[in-house]
Amino acid sequence: MKAGVSHNCDQNRNIRILLTGGGSAGHVVPNIALIPELRKAGFSVSYIASLRGIENELLKPTGVPIFRIYTGKFRRYFSIRNLTDVFGVCAGFAQSLFTLRRIRPDVVFSKGGYVALPVVIAAWALRIPIIIHESDVSLGVANRISAKLARVVCITHKQTQSQIPHGKHVVLTGIPLRSQIFSGQKDKGLNMCGFNKEKPVLLILGGSLGSTNLNKIVKQTLHLLLKRFQVVHVTGTGKQVAAKLPDYRQFEYVNEIEHLYACADIVVSRAGATTVAEISSLNKRNILIPVASTVSRGDQLENASVYTKARLSRVIPEEQITSTILYRAITSLYENHATPQKTPIFINHRLAANKISELASSLV
Repeated sequence: MKAGVSHNCDQNRNIRILLTGGGSAGHVVPNIALIPELRKAGFSVSYIASLRGIENELLKPTGVPIFRIYTGKFRRYFSIRNLTDVFGVCAGFAQSLFTLRRIRPDVVFSKGGYVALPVVIAAWALRIPIIIHESDVSLGVANRISAKLARVVCITHKQTQSQIPHGKHVVLTGIPLRSQIFSGQKDKGLNMCGFNKEKPVLLILGGSLGSTNLNKIVKQTLHLLLKRFQVVHVTGTGKQVAAKLPDYRQFEYVNEIEHLYACADIVVSRAGATTVAEISSLNKRNILIPVASTVSRGDQLENASVYTKARLSRVIPEEQITSTILYRAITSLYENHATPQKTPIFINHRLAANKISELASSLV
């Protein structure tokens, strides 16, 4: 029996799973993709989120009960907030203990991010089975710690396995993708943007939090791009790039991104793991501009490298990008009509949600 969690021998109650993960869309969207499969398997689903994280807004359409906790972020550089945020983690741990005792989940699934760590530690203290998932090639800070406490570690890339503590059950699952990603309609995408069918469409994705540098380069390049393309630009929350222009449409965030994918001839994007998985699964010609290692742990550079070696993507390092380089790369890719070729080294991401649901069921 799980310590601190009494089932009262009730064999008729629903099996319960608690999901966690947040801070960016990459830690939330795979969880959203997983929810329908878990419900299909008979799970009652709930979620622990941060107080004001992006996950709160993204989860609203799912109808999943959300419990919010204090959090703290571990930065890779010196900051006094690394010390003060310790108190946030401790408070989040106490809140997680209370919530887990109240919900009594049979399994906890963590997608990572700073909100996940206190939840995982609380679940481990209560001896609730834990599954974690890593989308990137290398483990994030929260997942490095969580991997030591988890019963199962799900990974996206084979090379990640060398970073997992010896003796852990590691499963290559891929990244859960929302089923609607594969049902996009070109006409709907064009209508969303007010575009026509005659001029090619360029989709630019700046990441859920928005890339100030990429947005700035796009703004500088627009006068050239709009001569050849209709441009739809997802700028990121709170980011605006340009005033209204002919053949240019900007969104801060798009829930029905599948329709924009469907109408896009070329995609330019950051190299977040979920977005790149979506782009490659849809076989879209793309250019990746990963976040520089000077302002990140280098995860996007690693993701981009894997897809480049497989000839599924072209990459422009952020340190090298200029408006001229970006324009030439886009036009060159468009003029080369060959589409990316799928390679056998990549797992089928469309099966990931089902695999993880089966793993969760096996732990109950």
